[in-house]
Amino acid sequence: MKSILIFVVFLFCSCAGVVKNSGMQEEFGDFDFTESSIVKKEELANGCFYVKYEDEKLPLIFHVVCVPMENFSKITCSPAKIYEDGLVKGERTCDFARRTNSFIAINASPFKFPQTSNPLKNLTRWKIAGIYKENGKLHSESVFKYSAVLFSSENQAEILVNQEKNLEFSVKNDELCVGGFFSIIKDGLKYGNYIDRKCARLAFGLSRDGRNALVLCVEEGWRKSRGMNYSECADVLLKFDAWNALCFDGGDSTGLCIDGKNVMECRNNRKVALNLGFVK
Repeated sequence: MKSILIFVVFLFCSCAGVVKNSGMQEEFGDFDFTESSIVKKEELANGCFYVKYEDEKLPLIFHVVCVPMENFSKITCSPAKIYEDGLVKGERTCDFARRTNSFIAINASPFKFPQTSNPLKNLTRWKIAGIYKENGKLHSESVFKYSAVLFSSENQAEILVNQEKNLEFSVKNDELCVGGFFSIIKDGLKYGNYIDRKCARLAFGLSRDGRNALVLCVEEGWRKSRGMNYSECADVLLKFDAWNALCFDGGDSTGLCIDGKNVMECRNNRKVALNLGFVK
């Protein structure tokens, strides 16, 4: 409990100092990351904290949520339906939140639209791109170049830089393993070297002890928000003391729901293959 309080105090304090780098750009983003850019800050249920930042000049809108995972009864990705061929039924993030009673819900893994002989299936079924294992069953195989998050039954998590590491351990039946795209922070340092492309992003970070999750949701919309690149996402999460982090699927898939409500201004109603929820 003490570590959570320290983490929360840090969350709302202004931070300074040089961010160490291990391959990404050293400069910080061109947005105003100060108290003056905070347009909303509130304490949520289950010990969560939420901050919304906005810079109208760029323009840029992004949200940060601190989630003490030990305060939640369950963490799940459970799709609305998994078909016999391994494909899943697409679902909007807020629909997933309401169905699973998730207080915090975000989109997770990247996915593909498989081409089948049945045109109707192409419109209703999605293929997860990367590992997904829950309730003792492997629903989707690893994509070695991508990263993943492994949640234990004790509501503690770790980020695997490469999903191929899944081959090096046995995921227990009571654990959840879900894939994303690439790692952007490793052991407190920026990690990777990626194309400088700004768009909507959903990044997921962990505190050093793996017990507190950080969600970064970056919006993109004409005249409202320009989005961020991977390096900028890492900068923001490092300011909130993330020790490890990866990016989940972004772009039009980006979604953040709190207590069943979409908090994004640049709304989208895209269905995705896999969401991640924290259940009260």
